[in-house]
Amino acid sequence: MMPCFQSHRGLRFALAAMLLAAGVVLRLDASDARGYGVFKSVDYVQTSTNPPVLLSDFPFSFAAIAQPVGVYSNQITRVTVESPLGFVDPLLAPATGTDQPFAFGFGAGSQAELDAYYPTGTYTLRISAARDGERVIRLPLPTNSFPAAPPRVSNYPAAQSIDPTLSFALGWDPFIGGTTNDFISLSIVDRNNRVVFRSAAFAEEPGLTLLSGTNTSVMIPAGTLGRGETYYGYLYFEKDVVNQSTNYPGARGLVGFSRATSFSLQTSTLAFRLESLGVNGTQFAVRWQGGPGRTYILQSSTDLGSTNWTSVSTNVGTGGSITLTNVMTTTLGAHLFRLLMLP
Repeated sequence: MMPCFQSHRGLRFALAAMLLAAGVVLRLDASDARGYGVFKSVDYVQTSTNPPVLLSDFPFSFAAIAQPVGVYSNQITRVTVESPLGFVDPLLAPATGTDQPFAFGFGAGSQAELDAYYPTGTYTLRISAARDGERVIRLPLPTNSFPAAPPRVSNYPAAQSIDPTLSFALGWDPFIGGTTNDFISLSIVDRNNRVVFRSAAFAEEPGLTLLSGTNTSVMIPAGTLGRGETYYGYLYFEKDVVNQSTNYPGARGLVGFSRATSFSLQTSTLAFRLESLGVNGTQFAVRWQGGPGRTYILQSSTDLGSTNWTSVSTNVGTGGSITLTNVMTTTLGAHLFRLLMLP
């Protein structure tokens, strides 16, 4: 009996499989499957601005997937993958009512161990589908062709103090040698392993950003993340060495190699709110709550409808309360103040 994919690796594997399959182009008359493939990956973790380090627990993996069309019901009944060594493994079915794939994964402690169990050669997927019948698909897995280096989040400190009320651009170092034919994907999950954000996978998807090997950032829209929460990101650099479109009409087949980095994201607990405002002659004091690294501009005017507000002070927050005093040099009459936070 071959060792199976470890349960504690299930989340990383499931995310990879979902992202790889979710973007496969959907045929208008809809076959039962829209994507399938076999993949090898090397997994890393990043905990600071330093380069990611190899994951200590089973960092090398093989995965096989088959993606049903739309939300899964019973359009696919069974999927197996046969390795060049003759081992046949069943792919686990997704939960009914989800858009997850059938999936199988194997984790190894070294590249040599992974290659011993899942070597170069032809892999055979057998997909039993309700309308399409049984499809037998052969996928050639060549010699390892991984990206040169794993992804590294370039603005890691900023990702640990995200203001969820603002859009946040997560950045990473360039994909070495990456081209428009290569693939980058990002997914973010919450503490309950629920995907709260992901990029598009391989093809255009409404409302999602499609990333190629030339991209170095993606925008996480304001309101995507909650306040005072911890999230986990998974960033993949992938080279697809096989791309099939005719073996199973309506579905796309892929063979790929990836390096993937996991990392945490933190959102700020601080709200942008005014705490106090006081004026006494020329003495002026204002205090507000502000997030670290955010730029705040205090402006004044004597007319609420004016379009010409005067900037009184510009400040960068460090976390907690920000206090300004004695910022006016003359006795104040009727005056209005407003506080702006820059993106």
